[in-house]
Amino acid sequence: MTTLCSALAHLFIPDEKFGQVSPHVPVRLLKKILMDNTLLHYKALLFDVDNTLSSSQTAVSLAVQSALQLLHQQKYHIGLCTGRHFAQLKENFLPFFSNDSLHVVSGGTQVITTMGKVMWSQLIPGETVLRLYAKATAENMGFITHEGEHSYANEQVFKILADKKNDAFQPQFLPVEKLSNWSTPAVIAWGYTPGFVEFLKTHSHDLTYKMMVSRAHGPYIDITPHGVTKATGIQHYCEMIGISPSEIIGFGDSENDEEFLRT
Repeated sequence: MTTLCSALAHLFIPDEKFGQVSPHVPVRLLKKILMDNTLLHYKALLFDVDNTLSSSQTAVSLAVQSALQLLHQQKYHIGLCTGRHFAQLKENFLPFFSNDSLHVVSGGTQVITTMGKVMWSQLIPGETVLRLYAKATAENMGFITHEGEHSYANEQVFKILADKKNDAFQPQFLPVEKLSNWSTPAVIAWGYTPGFVEFLKTHSHDLTYKMMVSRAHGPYIDITPHGVTKATGIQHYCEMIGISPSEIIGFGDSENDEEFLRT
């Protein structure tokens, strides 16, 4: 896979129409892809969401929406490659993609259609998710996981979000006690304590985890099945649409994009 920096940096030309470079995808670069013969062999573009496809306000600009439409019209495969689950994407991000697009979601543990149909998935065993929930709650940490079209959270998450009711893009969580199937694709633990990190180390044969920092919510930990990252999901994505990773341009900006951009 080719990253934004290596493949597209040489294409950027300052343009007063689009103003200064913003934290999200420079629209000028997307439009140049349509006109630059050196990029004709690329077949797909995959985008991280936060501060990449979206701005810091988690909104996709009209200019980016227009660029995505142009790319689709030119028969490029375009999709998301994100740590977010379908429940956190269906309202504000997936509508900008065609129904036949595929997306790598939940940190690489699932490949889904724009409408949310799961085409491939690898889950954390339910017994392990239950232990993660119990440990996170005992350590007074937030716990988030997903099933189907919904996201679930423990009481600590609801307390953290209590003062953020004006965030229109904040996903709607259900109490984790309503989770019917504890075998889930990924877990997010908000905050981290020495006790929880030690717990993860003792379960490293079952889990892959990465410590992250969010501008909005501070430190958190992404947890997926052992050995599964965004790169894993991309391999399955490529098999489904019949291309190789070398034919994809990837856009990302954070630690959990590292394997994705190296694929």
